[in-house]
Amino acid sequence: MTIEWMYLDRYDREKAVQKKYKRSYSVLDVKSEAILVSCDVIGHMESNQVELTTPEGQLFLNPNRKIMPSKWLLTDSQGQLVSEISRASVVKLMNPIGRHLLTIQTGGREFQMMNVAKSKLDIMFGTASVDWALMENKQAVAGFDRRKDPNAKSEKSGFLGKIQSFLTSHYWVILIDDISPPLSPSTFLSMMLVFEAHRDHSA
Repeated sequence: MTIEWMYLDRYDREKAVQKKYKRSYSVLDVKSEAILVSCDVIGHMESNQVELTTPEGQLFLNPNRKIMPSKWLLTDSQGQLVSEISRASVVKLMNPIGRHLLTIQTGGREFQMMNVAKSKLDIMFGTASVDWALMENKQAVAGFDRRKDPNAKSEKSGFLGKIQSFLTSHYWVILIDDISPPLSPSTFLSMMLVFEAHRDHSA
């Protein structure tokens, strides 16, 4: 059984009245179509607290410092650490053929988000490539894909509908071939927020 979680983002015009509102993010279980966790990003995600909402309660993602943070701590409402996400050093981030981007520590385990492309040319595409995997002890425990939102519906039919479908945004999906996911949906959302923030800066 493969678990598939989709990392969605959208701009909520009703929330845009809030000062410094950026975007809203969520994790969708592709098979059940249930939203597992969601958040709104206010200000710059890298240097501000992000509050995550789950059916079980709130969690909080905080950078280790305001200026050039290197890690982010996800805690529950009681202040207990859930996971820690750290990114590679600035030197490694500037290396166009660098493979290792993030390290995730959670539940007593440590994972690396890595580019596993075999070609150096592919690696140079960086976060634009889908050749990413979640690794543990040099073994892949999850892979990634890019897909259209399964709930997105075309408002037009015929040729115009096909164009609209083609232009529909594609979202990251994590593929986990295990009944026991290595990450919680909240940790996955936090990881992707950091990942996308790096992609925006490196684009």
